Amino acid sequence: MHGNTNKPKGVRGLAAYELALEVSKNTLKLLNNIHAPGDLVDQARRAVISIPLNIAEGAGRTGRDRRYHFTVAYGSGRELAAALDIIRMLGLVDDGEMETLILTLDRLNGLVWGLCR
Repeated sequence: MHGNTNKPKGVRGLAAYELALEVSKNTLKLLNNIHAPGDLVDQARRAVISIPLNIAEGAGRTGRDRRYHFTVAYGSGRELAAALDIIRMLGLVDDGEMETLILTLDRLNGLVWGLCR
């Protein structure tokens, strides 16, 4: 007897979650080499970690709870974008590396926005 092949995969296989993991890995690697003023790097770390965690939690919820977690993930993505803009403005990283990361983050934010609707 074969298993149910239509069974949901959960969060793994969800495009937004997979992209959030990629953004997290690349952002955390980038942040390891930055010495920015104040809490900027710590704030960016918290924001980038929040994105996949809230997508995962939202994927396991229903109704308003589901939307709430996706909305928090989206807000964290926007917060991360602002932190990266500041880091870029201060000239703390290579512009080409930052451009790729920002474009990927923009794509991720679009996917998460779609989950919020």
